[in-house]
Amino acid sequence: MPPANMLSVDEYFHIDASGILNVSALEKSTGKENKITITNDKGCLSQDKIVHIIEEDGKYKADDEGFVGFCTGVMQQKNSNIHVSNFVTTGTSHKAGPTHSS
Repeated sequence: MPPANMLSVDEYFHIDASGILNVSALEKSTGKENKITITNDKGCLSQDKIVHIIEEDGKYKADDEGFVGFCTGVMQQKNSNIHVSNFVTTGTSHKAGPTHSS
């Protein structure tokens, strides 16, 4: 359950064989639901434009992968810092679980 100031929303996406996209969102706490249908009828991208976008995307793939690697490294360093901090302050490298006595 999220905190009181956070919404909990379920989102659903469905694309049918005609390329029509149906999107719905349900806010769990209120039961409020919104839906939208996106059709492929006006202002569509031409096949040439789609191919161009895909080619452009390929040009930046290495940069994107490098950024993902960088973010992964930052998160690993953060986790390592937390591990060291816990060890320094508590003498253990992780939170101790509950103790059981027999």
